[in-house]
Amino acid sequence: MYYEHMLSQCNDDKESNYDPHFLDDPNMRCGYKRKVMNLPGIISSTIPFVKTKALAEELNEQFRDRHGDRITLTLSKIRNLKKKMLSAAFPDGLYNVHHHYHHGYSSSSAHLNDISMDAACKESAPTDISTVTLAIVYLERLIINGFVDDKNRKLVAATCLFLAFKLNNEITSAQERNKHLGQLMDQLESSIGVNKKQILSNEFTIFANLGFDLVVPMNQLMPHMKRILEEQGIKLEEYMGEAMYEKYVVRRTVL
Repeated sequence: MYYEHMLSQCNDDKESNYDPHFLDDPNMRCGYKRKVMNLPGIISSTIPFVKTKALAEELNEQFRDRHGDRITLTLSKIRNLKKKMLSAAFPDGLYNVHHHYHHGYSSSSAHLNDISMDAACKESAPTDISTVTLAIVYLERLIINGFVDDKNRKLVAATCLFLAFKLNNEITSAQERNKHLGQLMDQLESSIGVNKKQILSNEFTIFANLGFDLVVPMNQLMPHMKRILEEQGIKLEEYMGEAMYEKYVVRRTVL
């Protein structure tokens, strides 16, 4: 089932309370502990080395201090879910960047198809980074609104990626689309531990919990995409291609 006829149409004036930096702040990478030294003419602040487990516990504590009991998942579990979503999308670890986009930016809409990559060019992965980015926005919105807990987190994450793929692809052949969906389902079960039956039975519930709104404004999407690309050492310009990147820069300047 596809939901094109039920999607909320997004426009440039659309207001949203969702902040892509609110839940998983990219600056939250180090602990509280710092060593400050007052030297003649300079103040030095250093962060001591902390073991991975201890750092995770400290970041989770920072996360609880910031969000309280309203968010039941820990920061480490949220970040781990995102890693698993990437792993499902790119089982071979290759983030294919040398592909072209189908569309330019629309002057009135920030529909995700504007940045959808040519899925037919991807032989080794069932989807692309823009699709994973869209799924992350869905997941964070659901976490913030209280629809995700420790028990259902994997099912929700897998279903978000499934919905994002259905919205954000340009495959016109039903046979090819089903092929890529099948690949994605296999990888979701392998990487996240959720099977096809579970995802399909949960699909409409997640769609409803998202307010039947799968279209995401570009200003909510791009911070997540940039973060993923930076962590993989990929430049945004390289991923988008020179022509599309120039259009993106112009549109961002206008907005």
